[in-house]
Amino acid sequence: MNQIVYPMTLDYVPDWGPWEVVREIVTNALDVDPNFSLELNDEGALVVKSQGGDLAIRHLLFGVSEKESESAIGQFGEGLKLALLVLTRMDLTAHIYSGGRHIWNEPHTLEGERVFKLVWKDNPNATGQTVVGIPDWPHGTFEERFIRPGDPRIVHADQFERYILEETSPSIYVRGVWVQGGKSYSAHYTFGYNLVDVKMNRDRGVIDAWKGNQEVGKVWASVTDQELLERFWQAVKDRAGEKDCSLHGMRIGGREPMRRALHAVYGVDAVIATDAAMTREAGYRGANVVDRWNVGGGTLADLAADLMGTDAEHVRQMEGKERVYLPDGKLGSTQHRIIRMLRRLGRRIGLDGNVLAYILPEGVGGEAFRDDIRVSVANLEDAESAIAVWLHEKAHQEHGTEDATAKHADAVAKIAAQVIATYSTR
Repeated sequence: MNQIVYPMTLDYVPDWGPWEVVREIVTNALDVDPNFSLELNDEGALVVKSQGGDLAIRHLLFGVSEKESESAIGQFGEGLKLALLVLTRMDLTAHIYSGGRHIWNEPHTLEGERVFKLVWKDNPNATGQTVVGIPDWPHGTFEERFIRPGDPRIVHADQFERYILEETSPSIYVRGVWVQGGKSYSAHYTFGYNLVDVKMNRDRGVIDAWKGNQEVGKVWASVTDQELLERFWQAVKDRAGEKDCSLHGMRIGGREPMRRALHAVYGVDAVIATDAAMTREAGYRGANVVDRWNVGGGTLADLAADLMGTDAEHVRQMEGKERVYLPDGKLGSTQHRIIRMLRRLGRRIGLDGNVLAYILPEGVGGEAFRDDIRVSVANLEDAESAIAVWLHEKAHQEHGTEDATAKHADAVAKIAAQVIATYSTR
């Protein structure tokens, strides 16, 4: 009888169970045939079929693995032998038909310990397929834990078969296979992902988070659909796991759809903050300044700044405009308090018109315009300065006087006297 006895007890890999068995069998099939079949037949047997990928006797030895490419997942590595050990522990038998042989596992006793062995014989009815069958399999197919081209969960695929997945419970897959350790990694993601260039340990239960973030960034860099990109940026804004993906050094497939998606989520007037001073100035000039943290930070924030612009760029752009009105909601607390005080002064002496905050050309503290007084926002930080501007412009408005004239000085004094009188007679 042709056989190999494996000198490891059946207690080896105690954490492995039905899922790991199916995973190892399927990954070997997936490497050679993306169109492999996986089913639970009418007799209750789990059956996995793939074209090619003959299993040679040397593949039954530990330490021998003949992967056809660096992207291969299984290809008769250590995992297949461990899966057969676990099946033996579960009192189940796998029948493998491959390379003109029929191979199966059996329990064995070695030095009083329970181990397992693989036994084989020639199979004259070889078809060129590799078929693995496990009779009386009670654990289902775990088919939802595998992703293949055409899976309805795929909402985007790049040329390397990285996938963005629409899932109720987002999960991480590596080269089409669910990663158990990815559950905590993907817990806060909006989408599931199939990654490609990620290395795992023997149990396929751990992925490198930094590398995973790069892979997620790569697949999003290839998206050109604006609606999908809007969902991505909304996930980033909501602080979902997508906020951690990296786009460092990546070429963006659709810059315009990406720009439109950013504006749809953050607003058409959104710009990215650079520092506190510029944030304040850009806010005065009507921009919706978004903190880098709110667009993910890091390379995501760099991309957003490139596509939407920054507060500093907005300020430079607006400097060419002579006058910019600032609604009260754009004012700081001190500025808001002072402009309300100026409005009260006008009402106390029965003068019409409003007092409005403006960004005015350099050197212009205020101006009278029709019934209103425009006060430079720069003067709304100090009450005395603001009152002086208001008196000056109100004198122009009420008395029609010219600057630097005795008449204008008298007009200012009259307005001031009117205000003072309302307080002295109370």
